[in-house]
Amino acid sequence: MFTNPEPNAIQDWTCILESTQEFEVNLAHNFLTDQDVPSQILSKRDTAYSLVVGEMALMYLYVPNEYAEQAIDLLESIPEANLDNAFEDELLDDESDPTKKAADHSNQTDLENE
Repeated sequence: MFTNPEPNAIQDWTCILESTQEFEVNLAHNFLTDQDVPSQILSKRDTAYSLVVGEMALMYLYVPNEYAEQAIDLLESIPEANLDNAFEDELLDDESDPTKKAADHSNQTDLENE
């Protein structure tokens, strides 16, 4: 039914991002707005069935043609977040901080006394 859907050709606008993840498109849109790059989201989500995955939930981010190269460069400049390492680093920091352990223990004791 849907094989390799293409973004709509919109006069004077270029599609720079295609995703099934709403948060990803919204983050990119907000980031570009902060950088004074105009952008618009075109959602092809099938809301009748609340589909949020697959080809029936595609979202596209468009910018005016004159901003396309700048917008692509800005989005490519964002470093990939490695959340696994960030989570592990946070756990290690909490374990190595004795004041944090003492504060946690104090809070537990206070709750037990109530």
